[in-house]
Amino acid sequence: MPVVTQKMIAEATGVSTITVSRALRDSPHVSPDTKAKIREAAKRLGYVADPMLSALVNYRTNRTSEYNKIAILSAGSGDSDWTSSPWGKPVLEGMEEGCQDYGFSMELFHLHSVDGKLQRMLDILTARGIESVILLLAPEPDSKVYAGNPEYWKPFHIVRIEFSEDSPPSHCVGNDQYGSITMAWDRLWQRGYRRIGLEIHQRSLARVHGIWEAAFLWKQQQMRTEASQIPALLHEDLSKEMVQDYVDTHHLDAIIGRVRQVPGWLREGGIQIPEQFGWVGLDLRPDEEDFAGIVQQRKEMGRSAVNLIHRLKLERQFGALPYERDLMLKGIWKEGRTVRPA
Repeated sequence: MPVVTQKMIAEATGVSTITVSRALRDSPHVSPDTKAKIREAAKRLGYVADPMLSALVNYRTNRTSEYNKIAILSAGSGDSDWTSSPWGKPVLEGMEEGCQDYGFSMELFHLHSVDGKLQRMLDILTARGIESVILLLAPEPDSKVYAGNPEYWKPFHIVRIEFSEDSPPSHCVGNDQYGSITMAWDRLWQRGYRRIGLEIHQRSLARVHGIWEAAFLWKQQQMRTEASQIPALLHEDLSKEMVQDYVDTHHLDAIIGRVRQVPGWLREGGIQIPEQFGWVGLDLRPDEEDFAGIVQQRKEMGRSAVNLIHRLKLERQFGALPYERDLMLKGIWKEGRTVRPA
């Protein structure tokens, strides 16, 4: 079956190929009646646009020094600036690698430079001809830094890192938080730990929409043992006394959590780790040799975010999307000195 071209549509409608191209791109330079006639002919003939060719035409038409630049937008400042943290840096490194793969460049923009005024920042990006934005994690889970009129986002391709309640509907790249809990639980169970607890900061739990606690409760129900009676330890500021009371009250022999001081506190109380007690970290760095747990693939998060931007460019999808792709990357298990060997 021959491929239907714009030239064939032009011949069928008695207009030029330039007019056909403009009509299919919804150009204001073509009258509504002519657009309707051309679109009807395109549908009747079975015309299918070539996304790669469309992207190339758009690139040649709109190319500027900033056309291929991706704005990396950070809402943090000072101590809350995630971009300079051990968890943010790998994400940015992954973005840089992704930009090299696709021929993009990237530039970091801080909302605090415009007093947190989102519309002002987006106006600056528009004036510079930047149309792609990756939103970094907000400093607080209930933050509204990216909230605003959906009209603000219409000129942009948008991807966000991790989940955020206030972001516009957009594609998202994050860690498989549910899978991290189930992986941690299964590794502990396989090594003989049976009374497994979970400590988590209230703010962190809110950020992941309660997924950690949901997975923790599901694993208890799945095992159908007396361990199903153990609640999660939710806290605002964990202390040694809170941990010791949690362990004693529920007769725990393992904890899944994020606070690195927990193994040291328990050793100070005379508990032998990992012989008597196991600890698994939920978000470890690869260089943390003392701890066992989950390493999130943060560099791949950054690389995948750029990949999604590339796809949005090809598809010419701007602003808030009618659907969202949530790309969840599975964490990697890392052995360490806080659990018994397999």
